[in-house]
Amino acid sequence: MDIRVLVWGIRPEYLLLTSEEIKRIQRTKLFETNFLIFDATINVLINIKPNKQISFTANLSNNSEECVQTLIGHTGWVSCLNQIDSNKIVSGGNGDKTIKIWSADNGKCIQNLNGHTGMIKCLQLINEKKVASGSDDKGIKIWDLDHSECIRTLNGHTGVIWCLQLIDDERIASGSDDLSIKVWNIDDGQCIRTLNGHTGWISCLQMIDASRMASGSDDRTIRVWNIENGECIRTLNGHTGVIWCLQLIDGKRMVSGSVDQVIRMWNVDDGQCILNLYGHSARIWCFQLIGGNRMASGSGDKTIKIWDLDNGKCIRTLNGHSGGVWCLCLIDGFRLASGCIYGSIYVWNLDDGQCIQRLKGHSFWIRCLQLIDGNRIASGSDDSTIKIWKIEKY
Repeated sequence: MDIRVLVWGIRPEYLLLTSEEIKRIQRTKLFETNFLIFDATINVLINIKPNKQISFTANLSNNSEECVQTLIGHTGWVSCLNQIDSNKIVSGGNGDKTIKIWSADNGKCIQNLNGHTGMIKCLQLINEKKVASGSDDKGIKIWDLDHSECIRTLNGHTGVIWCLQLIDDERIASGSDDLSIKVWNIDDGQCIRTLNGHTGWISCLQMIDASRMASGSDDRTIRVWNIENGECIRTLNGHTGVIWCLQLIDGKRMVSGSVDQVIRMWNVDDGQCILNLYGHSARIWCFQLIGGNRMASGSGDKTIKIWDLDNGKCIRTLNGHSGGVWCLCLIDGFRLASGCIYGSIYVWNLDDGQCIQRLKGHSFWIRCLQLIDGNRIASGSDDSTIKIWKIEKY
């Protein structure tokens, strides 16, 4: 029986291993750190330790009453979700290479968008009629949602497409394994310009204003670009690990999260580091602006921290998850949802830091969360399903 394996390195990747190959791994010295195996068919987590011992943990959680729909159709892990409108969501399947459009009301798959020959790494909604997708087949596709067809393929990268960023109605940017960022014309599919300068793969993109964009990279730097002429305006140095996420706070401030466990706040005009936010004890995976000059961060240390962005102080630490926090979703000014690598979703009261809902039903890694409306969120998981949850009124 084949089992899916998540091997942790700088970038998590899946491999398929047979039981015989697992035995072979036990006899080798290839792996010096723990890694996990998950088999959806037997619903078991398998932990291979550095001493080559293997432990098995059955996942016994059942669907809770808060799960109002389970969307079944993907045959691989669900890597990304976007909301199209109040009734429809779009999902990207990293394992099955497909994009699906779903009804958020009845859970039915409305459209299947096929065409990529590699895993879907990112989605970017352009408008209610178009969505862009990036893949490890090195291509970007623009999809017409009315006619369920690919209207354009943007070719030019020579590596995996890791991130997409909408610039405006006419342009989109892409970051790749080939160390470059490309700016594309959405209508005709032409590459307008290529932004070169990073010496590592591009992990994230963030618009600053109409003419400037920031990029984070495996080379441990952040670059600020003039989109109009392709010039690198400045390079922000300070992190000692891969830049995993970027978040614009306002017109002058931006935060970055890294594998080095530190959140840094930058002045995007002069490139100076304003504040260092210390407190997490593992890599930073995600950000969520809350309002009132506050921000939440999720980390591999199993916690969420709420930060005061004026002084960089940690206001509150939200504890409860049994694994790293991969994604965050703001429900409203009072509630925040978080997704864990072990399959749980928690809803938190931001006023007192208490967990007010535990949403159980997924059997493994929560890759993405998407707000549908004030009462529902959607979640995508490595168990190949999307679930729609009813959120209790506050």
